[in-house]
Amino acid sequence: MNSIRFSMAHVPRVERIGGHPSLHWGCLDHAHMIQRCSSICTRAQKQDVSIVPTRRLGTQEAMEAWQRANSAGMETNRVQSLYSSQLGGIVTDACMMGVNVDESLVLHGHGVYEHVRVVGGYVYQLDDRVDRLMTMSDRANIRLPKKWHKDQLKRTILETVAAGKCMDGTVTVLLSLGRSHGVAYGLGAPDNARDRAMEANLYIIVTKEHPSRAASDEYLRGYRVKTSPIPCKYGYFARLKSMDRFQDTMVMLDAQADGCNSGVYVDEQGHVAGVPEGNVAFVMKGGVLVIPETEHTVATLTMSRLIELVNDHHPEVDISRIEKRQVSVDEAKSSEEMMIVGSQYPVMPVVAWDGEPIGDGEAGIVSLQIRTLLQTDACPPKEGGTDLHTEIPYGYMTGMMQ
Repeated sequence: MNSIRFSMAHVPRVERIGGHPSLHWGCLDHAHMIQRCSSICTRAQKQDVSIVPTRRLGTQEAMEAWQRANSAGMETNRVQSLYSSQLGGIVTDACMMGVNVDESLVLHGHGVYEHVRVVGGYVYQLDDRVDRLMTMSDRANIRLPKKWHKDQLKRTILETVAAGKCMDGTVTVLLSLGRSHGVAYGLGAPDNARDRAMEANLYIIVTKEHPSRAASDEYLRGYRVKTSPIPCKYGYFARLKSMDRFQDTMVMLDAQADGCNSGVYVDEQGHVAGVPEGNVAFVMKGGVLVIPETEHTVATLTMSRLIELVNDHHPEVDISRIEKRQVSVDEAKSSEEMMIVGSQYPVMPVVAWDGEPIGDGEAGIVSLQIRTLLQTDACPPKEGGTDLHTEIPYGYMTGMMQ
């Protein structure tokens, strides 16, 4: 495992400029962190409060309260179905969806995940996504039972999508080390802890695409980003799609507090690393597409497919060649175009960085060309599946017409 370098000199501290909080490099203490977090969240006005007894709920009361709490958001809930290995099957009633509080991915962030797109009744890049999930599971020391081989995982994913009658949306697959009562953490672990059987858990969450997103023209307006003061991940942790996403969350909260859509990770040498849940790419003079070469983020499968498509459809994209190399912040800001690449976008043009326009400050032509290539690639063929498109068995699970 590569050594992980971390210096408190590269952790943000909070100063107030013009009465507003701002993150700067420097020493971090609890007071500064609390101050920053408080500025991000809405502050409640001071008011008189009373102290009341805490209710102890019986089983029936708890079940009714749980159903009320979950049904309250049913109208806006976009989760269509859930597979839980703890339940041993699929549920479509949101009131029955949940994860145990002693689950390792909840208590310790010990879990890995993968996002899979559902487009027009087909799952896109299913094989590649499952392969990567299994690789990440092995890296995270999550031992999958033999019954969860690749073909079984694929079938369970497809049938969970079908049960939710989802035609367009996202599948989030979670693999957890298991319930933590069987796992000891820290120096106090007993000698035989490593020999205990670890029962991994699998969760598959199917979420339908919101109609407003399908019709959104956000990609035409583009994103505004800022240099994030949050340190990059290093080595082993940078290449793991784990449930420990605290750094990514802080990057996004910091960006949103400053009116931006996302933050950009920058390493200690001043090179661009990427963004939460995505990679970045730049169009330089002469139509050169530059993809930052970095050890601080996971190379997305979307970026890999982008490179294949650009090479295959070269005449359709105004790119002279593709380069993979380190990119400084100054060079990145002087690029003609910048884009974020990831499965949830799949390409989002960036129009401004730290308040400075990228190019002419509009969504770039090349970014939109590449986005069209990826969107077209994700759309299923008129007849039958392909290596990239796996048909969902709606009829088997739901009786829906094909």
